Amino acid sequence: MTVADQEQTAAVWAPWVRIRNVAEISFHEATIREIHTLDQAISIVVDQASVESLKSAVRIERRDVTSIDRDGMSIDSLTMEKEDGEVLSLSTTSTGIELVVEWHDFLPLVSETIAYKVQCREFSAMPCP
Repeated sequence: MTVADQEQTAAVWAPWVRIRNVAEISFHEATIREIHTLDQAISIVVDQASVESLKSAVRIERRDVTSIDRDGMSIDSLTMEKEDGEVLSLSTTSTGIELVVEWHDFLPLVSETIAYKVQCREFSAMPCP
């Protein structure tokens, strides 16, 4: 790793060193880049989350997922429902997370707002490229 690479990595991680709680990260208006589900784990990558006023790409990991609700109805997995997803809110609860996403299709121009509740035992967020 070059010195420039080390400096860039240090700059990305600097604000994260001070983060003690996922609630300190603002996901409002972050764009969902990808969603992966494997067994009882879900990974969501978002662009433009705010960490100490800096915009950052963030990987949200949920492990030991026991249930997923979509607008109050149980579903098997979380997926990219349309080509673009904007996070309106993401909050942690004692049993998981609550996520509200505005999904957009640009051809035809269609938007839909969906509320998700994911029950899980572990939740983490970390910077990603």
